[in-house]
Amino acid sequence: MKKFLKAMMLFNLQMFADVVTLTSGNDNYKNYLSNRVIYALGGKDSVANYAAYVSIYGNDGDDAVASRANYVDIYGGNGSDIL
Repeated sequence: MKKFLKAMMLFNLQMFADVVTLTSGNDNYKNYLSNRVIYALGGKDSVANYAAYVSIYGNDGDDAVASRANYVDIYGGNGSDIL
């Protein structure tokens, strides 16, 4: 049941969330808003999250992703990521 609820939460988040797409260069991004999906493209990106119900995708490059909130999904990608 727990996995089902998490899957539904993620599905709803991606359907109704604001989407933020960073550049293919090196980016520094801080997020303070809930219900977001953040895509860090190539480059050495730094993403700091302070809000709940957020999904962060590191994708290519050497990324550093940190979150100070609950209900956050973080996915790395190709490269040496610090999650």
